Amino acid sequence: MDINVLLVDDDINIIKAIKRVFDFRVREHAEENIVFRGVSSAKEALEMVDSENIDIVFTDYRMPEMNGVELARAIRKKGREIKIVLLSGDLYPAAGDPGVFSAILSKPVSGNDIIKKTVELCANEKG
Repeated sequence: MDINVLLVDDDINIIKAIKRVFDFRVREHAEENIVFRGVSSAKEALEMVDSENIDIVFTDYRMPEMNGVELARAIRKKGREIKIVLLSGDLYPAAGDPGVFSAILSKPVSGNDIIKKTVELCANEKG
């Protein structure tokens, strides 16, 4: 089973750092084929959601043009069953929007945190 993970963060260095950890550590979860992608804007993320079979989106909250909550709402409007995880130093941004996120991870977040949450969300789906 392929699991397509998309990380959205306007800091390209964060994407690169998490990808390095992801590429190294994902071998531990060989029962799942986890494919990692990273983009640096909400616009790119929406294009990827439209063109790829994305299963889980991890999004930063603070980004130019569109924040993580706005991005999650835009993805939900597309009607796709995608798990969305907010990455934020502030846990309050999504408080007024229950159900839009599958989870919230407090920053700073590591590649290991993203791998663990990916495996956890997939395990919950399998039931």
